[in-house]
Formats: sequence, structure tokens, C-alpha cells
Amino acid sequence: MEYLNTIYLSESLAAIKQPAVPPPTMMKSKFRIRGTCSVLKAATVIFRHGERNPIRSYPGDPYSSEELYWPEGYGIMTENGKRQVYKLGQYLRQRYLDLPTKDNILILSSQRNRTLTSASLMLNGYFEDSDNTEMNFEGTEHVDKITVIPIDKDDFIFVSQHCPKYFLLRDKYRKMERKDPFGGWKNEVEIITQNTGLKFDSVDLKIFFLTDTILVQKSRNLVLPAWAEQLYENGAIQGMKTFFYTSAIPTDDLTRLYTGSMVTRFFDSMDKVMDDELGLGVINPRVTVLSGHDTTIALWLTNLGLGSNLDIPYGSALFLEVCQIMGSTGEQKFEIEVSYKNDTNAEPTLLHIPGCPTPCSYSDFKKLLAPRSIRNREEHCTIIADEEDTVSSSNHTSSGSVNDKVVANNYFCSLFITLLSLFF
Repeated sequence: MEYLNTIYLSESLAAIKQPAVPPPTMMKSKFRIRGTCSVLKAATVIFRHGERNPIRSYPGDPYSSEELYWPEGYGIMTENGKRQVYKLGQYLRQRYLDLPTKDNILILSSQRNRTLTSASLMLNGYFEDSDNTEMNFEGTEHVDKITVIPIDKDDFIFVSQHCPKYFLLRDKYRKMERKDPFGGWKNEVEIITQNTGLKFDSVDLKIFFLTDTILVQKSRNLVLPAWAEQLYENGAIQGMKTFFYTSAIPTDDLTRLYTGSMVTRFFDSMDKVMDDELGLGVINPRVTVLSGHDTTIALWLTNLGLGSNLDIPYGSALFLEVCQIMGSTGEQKFEIEVSYKNDTNAEPTLLHIPGCPTPCSYSDFKKLLAPRSIRNREEHCTIIADEEDTVSSSNHTSSGSVNDKVVANNYFCSLFITLLSLFF
């Protein structure tokens, strides 16, 4: 499957031109959804790609034979995965009942095969003929509606851009706070080492891959080795994966550097729709759908203070929807609803946003996330001399040059993020 639409977000929006005389449907800024919000102003939907096979095996893995257990290949989306995202598309079609025109939905995807395939299949479900009883897994007629975000520009779906200041502050935080790199899972990590021979200095990418493999095997009803079953049953497998997510943004400064562009782009998208009451000029899509990864949803939930017990199955979706309501004196008000759908066959669960009253007004939501938003990530990620000196003085007993360590850490962390984007 070939994806030619690699227009960046701002260019994509600018490319959608408004007719000289707006049709009646575009003059309306309201449409209903199936849910608690009766009149929807705008929405952003973030979903994880469909189920895939594990990325790799591990030493001593009883299910390492690709031919016997993973005939589609390691890392390849399964038929069930295709079904998950197709059904999500069908669900979105039903949820957004009165979406005025097809131009009012914008699909963005990270530049990974699994997210592009998921976006295409989701659209097949979304635009399917209501009389069609068969799922269309092969059609690619909607591929041109997908905007692909190049890896080197992706700072809001899979945040893969290099940020030297993030790594500098993260290392400083870990040293000053003496944080446990294992997140309380050191004994469990030792069990993994004893049974696989793998060695770890922290809950790192190797553990992330291993926990993913075990979770996939468990989901396929394969009998796990006794040690893996023990770690699964006591919550260590999911716990280590959750720690991997949440340990990325433990402070406000790190959250802003890592996820600030996500927040900024979300509000930019919402504000354009809400400001364009009559649909004049550029048509701003009412619904933006991001085809992303578990990390995309995990970072959003963690940013919202909802990351303590993350479970992000394949095909799960996070909904951020702005509802339009009428105030007691007739004035228009806007409220934000955040809900999470982690079961293909269930309705999303409405989430309470810590720090924002229920119902949470759109303006209060913006104030809550404003400190975690950045406009120019590249500028914020630049290290200035005073910051290097501060870190240097706080680590004066360490051997070697701080600058050398920063460069080395930045290199390996950048490599780590790039590798992670390739697999997840």
C-alpha cells in the first residue's frame, strides 16, 4: 500500500478550500453525537493501531517459532487487529451522527505502517455502505484522506523529535531525587534476568519489548512459562509497562518539553473550529482523528493526571470533545468531555479530569493545561549555558565531562526514541 499524502498539518488545513457560497450544512457549527454530549462543537479522537503480533521473542521464549506461532510475521497486524480498527470506524460513524460533510473529518497518522494501515481500515469502516454486511479490509479508496506526519516533524502523535533539554533535565531530576530506575520492580526484574539471561539497569526498552511479548502471548491464550505467569498474575508485567510510560514525564518541566506540542496542537485545532462559527474561509474539520500508538494515549492520560493504571489495548481510543450548551441566561457555554474506549464492544467511559470541576468548562481546561503547552518546541529544547553550568555544579563529584555525558545521553536517547517509533 502506497501513501502519497504526506502534507504537514498546517498545509493540509490550508489545502481545504471553502466554496464561494457556503452550503447550508457548513453554515451550522452544531452536530449531535451518540453519547452524553447532545451538541458537539469539535472533537479530537486519538486511537491506537490494531492488534499485531509481538515485535520479537526473548531468550528462552517457548513461542519463538515464527512459522508455528506467528505465521503473518513478527510485528504484523492480525486479522483481529484489522477488525478492531474497522469496527472503530463504524463506531465513529454512529457516534458522530450529523457530521455535515466528509470534509469535516481530518485523519492524521504517524509515519508507521501499522498506523497507516489502521487509519485506512478505520476509514473503510467509517465510510462503508450502510447496506454492506462484509468488512472491507482491502479497499484503499480513502487513503488520500490520510495526512501522514513525517517522523522528523512528528511532535504530537509519536513524539520522536530530539530534545536535548528534556534529557538534560530528566537526568538531573533522576540524580537529585534519587529515583528508583526500576520503579519498585527490581525483584521482578531480577526474576526476568534469572530466566532469560537478560540484564537491565532500569525499566528500559528491552523490558518494554519483553512485557509486550508476554502480554501478546497471554492475549492469544498461550500458556506462559511459570515465572512469566507469576509476574503477569501479580501485576508486574503491566506495572513495568505503565512505569515505562509514566516515568517519561514526572515533572511539569519534563511534561511540557515532551508533550507540550501535543497540547498546543490540540487547542489550535479546537479553537479554529470554535472561532469559525459560520464556516467562512478555510473549512476547519470538526473532528480530528489521530492514528497513533499506545504511547500517544499514555502521554495524554498521564498529562491529564490519569496515568496511574494505564491499560491501552490495541484499537483503544481517547475522545476529547467540546460540547456546546445553553447557559441559564441564554448564553452559549462550552464544556470539555474526556472519555476512553478500551473495549471494542463497549461505550467509552467518561473520565473525571483532576484539577477541573465537573462539568469542566473549555476555558478551565485550557487554563489547566496552559502550563504544559509550548509553541516552539525546538526553541524550548535548546540548552543554554547557564543550564549546563547548573547541572555541572550539581554533579561535580561525577567523573567525566558533563557536556560529554549530555551529548552521549542525548545521542542514545534519540536513538532509543527512533527505535521505539519503528516498533510501536
